[in-house]
Amino acid sequence: MSEFDVRTMLENAIAHYNSGRVQEVVRLSNQILKISPKNPDALNLLGITAYQMGQLDIATGLLQQAVRNAPDRPSFLNNLGNVLMAKNRIDEALETYYRVLEINPQLAEVRHNIGCLLQEQGKLKRAIEFYQSAIDINPEYVEAYTNLGSLLQEQGEYHDAIEIYNRALEINPNIPEIHNNIGIILQIQGIVNQSSRYIKEAVARHQHALTINSQYPAGESNLGLALQKQGNMEGAISCYKRALKIDPKFQNAHYNLSFVELQRGNFKDGWYHHTARYGRDADTIVPFCESGIDLENKRILISKEQGLGEELFFLRFMPRLKSFGVWLAYQTDARLVSMISTLPFIDFVTDDATSLNDIDFIFMLGDLPRLLDVDDVEQIPPPISVQISSEDLASVQERLSEIGPPPYVGIAWWAGVKNDMISYRKVDFRCLAKLFRDIECTVLILQRDVVAEEITAFSEILGRRVHNFSDYNQDLDKMAALLKLIDHHVTVSNTNVHLRAAVGKSSSVLIPMYTVARIWIDQEKSSSWYPGTVIYRQNEKLGWDHSFGRLKKDLQLIPI
Repeated sequence: MSEFDVRTMLENAIAHYNSGRVQEVVRLSNQILKISPKNPDALNLLGITAYQMGQLDIATGLLQQAVRNAPDRPSFLNNLGNVLMAKNRIDEALETYYRVLEINPQLAEVRHNIGCLLQEQGKLKRAIEFYQSAIDINPEYVEAYTNLGSLLQEQGEYHDAIEIYNRALEINPNIPEIHNNIGIILQIQGIVNQSSRYIKEAVARHQHALTINSQYPAGESNLGLALQKQGNMEGAISCYKRALKIDPKFQNAHYNLSFVELQRGNFKDGWYHHTARYGRDADTIVPFCESGIDLENKRILISKEQGLGEELFFLRFMPRLKSFGVWLAYQTDARLVSMISTLPFIDFVTDDATSLNDIDFIFMLGDLPRLLDVDDVEQIPPPISVQISSEDLASVQERLSEIGPPPYVGIAWWAGVKNDMISYRKVDFRCLAKLFRDIECTVLILQRDVVAEEITAFSEILGRRVHNFSDYNQDLDKMAALLKLIDHHVTVSNTNVHLRAAVGKSSSVLIPMYTVARIWIDQEKSSSWYPGTVIYRQNEKLGWDHSFGRLKKDLQLIPI
């Protein structure tokens, strides 16, 4: 068969490939290889066909042969890089893409792919450079704009991210993911800047995303979150349920809906949706009373939740589980081991459960309310009560006596993950400094990750020195001792609220308007979960005057 015939067969194979006729591509490519076993074009065609069929190992071998036989063909190298990228062989994929750019540095797709891999490696500055270079080569490369905007968004560079997103929308205004991402940024800005305008604009963005794609679960869930921040709970619930109708396993919608239902006292539905918080099928957890499991004399390991506050909150359900006659082990954060070891209802506490043998059942701590069928506010167990060593109490008392006289007031103003639209919550610390300016007390800063400029500004507004105890957040035994000894604790919802309850004391908890409230914040001014804890809410006009007036009165401190 002549070279002309081989070329004709190859052209036909390419035409079949472009038309999606896989069997013809494979047949003709194999015929070519019988005549010309090292034909790089046929190997490449078979390789990319195998790739599209999900046969990644076969595709890798074929494309490596194509590259060996034609090492200067950038398209073959690029195809090999794509397969290696799909196999998560990042270093090899990067090496391959760099070889492509040595041959032809003007390939925008390759630069974009390198940006994706560098971002995955955490080399964010270099990733941005490659995304930008892809855009410089192809100013209409929407995917590069989208990924660059997303990376800038993750870094908190919101102004630049929105600028990049808007450039993408100029090319294609109908990308729901971009409208949704802008909505997320606006929600975060609404929290940070305490501005209703941002939340209102976020609602409009999420709604617009849904006009483009009505079957977009992330758009529905994030619209629900924005509506929830506006106080529109019924609208939020409708959005979450629509998201779950589109995708029954959509994690964020389950998680957000669980908070709303639990705060409304709808425990059965609330715990059901809470089960899906890690992307699990909520139906995999069945209450003990329905499953018929015999727990008596069983060895059970309970695994911790992600946050320290979540752990301290859910530990209250462990005594009820212990009452089934079980041997109970608990895997916790290393920072809590010594404290939790004082709880009498846990037989073994560790931060590494790999050495435990003969465990009959393993449950997540946050699943206990559903497993125990806690479906009514009357069934809420009391908070845990931990013991503090006399040494820690004496050490902290000595430090307090050195800084000034009582009453001692511990203060914190933000919590959660900064720039996260679900967990982040903050109060302007300047408002708190003004609140205590004319009150006789010694102010202790308990805020984690506090910066020196905040301490200085707080002291200047307060008109006297504040005392920084932020380092105690790294030593929870000392923090527990401090929380037991101070007279008042004024804070946003955070781990230390749960810790102070565990030492038998209550907190004054500030709830900013655009906060997604925690499970236990279920009443307007109090909590069914933490008796004695008082809630102070920012009003719809973003003012604190009324709540701060109540707080001053409730603290019963002496004016200066």
